[in-house]
Amino acid sequence: MQLDAPVSSSQFARLGVTGRYFYHATWTSLLPSIQEHGLLPGGSGLRNWEASENFVYLAGDPDVAESFCEITENEAIDEEELVSVLRIPVSAISATRLALDSQNPGGGTWQFSGVIPWSVIEVIESQSVS
Repeated sequence: MQLDAPVSSSQFARLGVTGRYFYHATWTSLLPSIQEHGLLPGGSGLRNWEASENFVYLAGDPDVAESFCEITENEAIDEEELVSVLRIPVSAISATRLALDSQNPGGGTWQFSGVIPWSVIEVIESQSVS
């Protein structure tokens, strides 16, 4: 299942996307909801930072995605909570809903303003961050 039209190589190049996959890290306890509803902009309300906006945040590197869970500001998250890293094919993402991450001026991360369905998501890793 594709989300709108796939992004062309030139559109991705303008956004600094070079790989075949995006990565998103989430709390493993949220996987059942993601399986049912997909990755939702703004998530489930269990945000890592107050400054997070209503986007699905994506990274070009799985370690970078995971690091955002490791440095969460949300004190309600149990220190023993497991993190799952999700892989999403770039071909499943629409350029019209993808932008550079306004919260990370260093690059390598993006914000997506649509729902990413479970059917295009692969869980590639689950582990503790403590």
